[in-house]
Amino acid sequence: MLEKQINTYRTILLALFFFLVCLGFIGFNAQTPELVAVGVIMAGLFQGLINTLLTTIAMEIPDIERSVASSSYSFIRFFGGAIAPFVAGKLAEIWNSSVTFYFAAFMVLIGLVFVIIHSQYFATEEEYEII
Repeated sequence: MLEKQINTYRTILLALFFFLVCLGFIGFNAQTPELVAVGVIMAGLFQGLINTLLTTIAMEIPDIERSVASSSYSFIRFFGGAIAPFVAGKLAEIWNSSVTFYFAAFMVLIGLVFVIIHSQYFATEEEYEII
């Protein structure tokens, strides 16, 4: 619904921003399991939205075959998922569990900056038809 009301680009920006806020919230409250649970549930909502929109965009890149776009996107996504537990464990081991969430929030902030810089790539086919 958001995508149709405010377009894909703005929806991704909002979702990334609120995901970043959720990660900061979890980091700040890492010692309170109930608040961590609330933060994880809220973060999951935004992460699911981001994943859906980025998958849609990846599948609609005009000059790339769907199989290449899909495999490239999946590689990046699963590579991040593969190294994240190791990195998070090391950060928690060296500092504390809060740092892992702050680091994740920082990575999302970098992603948000990249989305802003490359905004021309974040429109879906339906939006191109309107333009």
